[in-house]
Amino acid sequence: MEIKNSFLADAIASLADLGKKAAEPTFHEVNGRTFLVTGSDYTEVEPPELAKPGMYITRSLNALVVLVKTEVDTLFGNDALPLYVSCNSYDSVKVFTRPIADADLYRWTPYTANASDLPPLVEDVRWSFDEAMIKLRSMFQRAPEGEKNDVDYILDLLSHMSFDQSVKSDDNGITQTVQVRKGVSFVENKAVRPIVTLAPYRTFQEVEQPESEFVFRVYDDRSISLTAADGGMWKLAARDAVKCYLETALCDEIAAGKVNVTL
Repeated sequence: MEIKNSFLADAIASLADLGKKAAEPTFHEVNGRTFLVTGSDYTEVEPPELAKPGMYITRSLNALVVLVKTEVDTLFGNDALPLYVSCNSYDSVKVFTRPIADADLYRWTPYTANASDLPPLVEDVRWSFDEAMIKLRSMFQRAPEGEKNDVDYILDLLSHMSFDQSVKSDDNGITQTVQVRKGVSFVENKAVRPIVTLAPYRTFQEVEQPESEFVFRVYDDRSISLTAADGGMWKLAARDAVKCYLETALCDEIAAGKVNVTL
């Protein structure tokens, strides 16, 4: 009986060990995917999320160009090149990589340039005499020295409207005439152009500010109004100016196939 009991105990112990081993979780890899198998149950094991480098934000196109030029050869591998420099907005540029195969086709966006310190957009404004004299000088690109543009035209018109002058306006909705009385006996009629072309500061300082048309009006209290009249086409002009700047600054990297600049 002892022999039989010993044999039976060994068999039971062996079966118990097999049961434990069957119940122990094991990892199995199938077609590049990993599964945790416990008995008849299985669970797919998700790969650990790859660390994604942060994005560096610059405030100028010059800083963006320096970053790309100095880091394109050392920071980015062939899997990430070429870099795409997208002029996606009139005041923003993004740099992103091609989809990286080893990172689940992740596109890394290492840099962004945002135009900073820009004044409020001039879309539909009415300014008093004093406001106009200040903002026309500070919010608009002036003509090169020795030349004049429509900012100078408006300033010259306003300069004839001092406190001791009476101003009479004749406006039929299409053309406008302003009558400026000088002293007590001399009256000068000045025709006011209904449309002026101005270039407010609206994009990066490194590029020429895009010009656009505004409806211009002068009122009896010597205030003026400016209303944008180009349907927002200046935004495309600004993006195109930024693109031209970057294509010139990054011409060597573009020729080597390391950088593509797009609108």
